[in-house]
Amino acid sequence: MTAKNDGFFNCTNICWIIGALVGLAVFMLLSGRFGMHWLIALVIAIVVLVGLAMWLQKMFCQTIEAETGSPIVQKVLEEEESSAGQAAAVEPVETAPPMVAEPAPRPENAAATEAPLKAEAEVPAADSADVAEDAPEILAGPRGGAADDLKKISGVGPKLEKTLNEMGFYHFDQIAAWTPAQVAWVDSRLTFKGRIERDNWIAQARDLDLAKG
Repeated sequence: MTAKNDGFFNCTNICWIIGALVGLAVFMLLSGRFGMHWLIALVIAIVVLVGLAMWLQKMFCQTIEAETGSPIVQKVLEEEESSAGQAAAVEPVETAPPMVAEPAPRPENAAATEAPLKAEAEVPAADSADVAEDAPEILAGPRGGAADDLKKISGVGPKLEKTLNEMGFYHFDQIAAWTPAQVAWVDSRLTFKGRIERDNWIAQARDLDLAKG
């Protein structure tokens, strides 16, 4: 069976037309020639119409659609081909290369400015240890046989008091009279450096000596 796939005369409509003609012929044959009641003949004719039309569609229309392709599937394929063609036609957009920031120009007087700063940084700071040492007043023993309680000075414990006594310092007025050079002399002979200035021994010794009267 050959039939158009478009318009009214497509495969499906032709199958139903053939089924209707055959059904009409069956109705006329049964009701006229065989004298069957018209209602029974009509039911049989309708069954023949529907059955024949559906059988013809199954036999011929599906074969034609398989050969020519479903209209819906063809439409989808055409749209996909059109989209692919448009995508291929689009040219890639060229992106500009990233901008690299150039370093700021260095002022001409930068080197001249850095040189004095570097020279100043290289000058070593004065250290208290560089002070010339000078031996303070040292006693062979406490005056009057009675030494002051040097442990009253903050930072001086029993062990340190014993060390000071062995060095010849027994009284507050001795420590209160120390000069920076004498502090350096004593500090260089102690185990813990810098304690004299850190704990302010001289001021404490002066106050304790005045309080002693």
